[in-house]
Amino acid sequence: MANITLWGASYSDVPAVVLPKTGGGTVTFYENGGGGGGQAIYCGSSAPASSLGSDGDLYMKMESGGTLEAYPNDFTAHNMNSTSHLSDCIGVSAEDGTSTSNTYSSGSGTTGTADYTFDLSAIPSNATITSVSLQVKAHEENASRSTCTVRAYAGSTAKGSLTTVNGTSNEIYDVSVGSWTRSELDEFVMRLSLGYYGGLIAGATLTVEYEAAAQWSAELSGNADGWTLTGNNIYKKSGGSWSLVSSTALDDTVTRQ
Repeated sequence: MANITLWGASYSDVPAVVLPKTGGGTVTFYENGGGGGGQAIYCGSSAPASSLGSDGDLYMKMESGGTLEAYPNDFTAHNMNSTSHLSDCIGVSAEDGTSTSNTYSSGSGTTGTADYTFDLSAIPSNATITSVSLQVKAHEENASRSTCTVRAYAGSTAKGSLTTVNGTSNEIYDVSVGSWTRSELDEFVMRLSLGYYGGLIAGATLTVEYEAAAQWSAELSGNADGWTLTGNNIYKKSGGSWSLVSSTALDDTVTRQ
């Protein structure tokens, strides 16, 4: 038995369920029976390997993406007079940042930088990144003489556009970061750049929205309670081959043969 949620309706602990179908009608999924037993629902976004499943099996796309919110977790400094306050934003969101201290470059005519990293390991390596946004709470020491900027980098490649911090009081800035691939996120860096007069990032929030890439799971089993199936890409195996059938084109009921 398994709990199934599909198109906003939930069905708990039943061997066969009749589900509402986009565009009207229903689809019946049998959990067991036929083709050597086992459940009839698999998850993915494209047809599985021809060797997988038996005639009559149904496969459906599972949207398993999500949103990750991360805060600075480490930094590397270059040409800074001191690193004592660069850690003030570690683990601190843009909303919660409170530090009013300043850090300075190493001397006149020198630009100091601090490259901050974020822990994004919870995002699947095969995910498709749909949105990346960065907010920082920051200030400069001297409104007329300081140069304080923030920019996102993928390794050494600048992304989005430069954000200039203006004002000696902490303010939240939306940093334009552009679009990202999953592999680029492995090299995500938030760079603080300072001229001779100082400034500081008091807190930062990196928000990543993503979708799971196409991967086929094993059959759902009794310990897979709580899985959520969405979308309307259904594949059916017939005559040893998989074909895509739109949920709006199915008969009123589709049963596992």
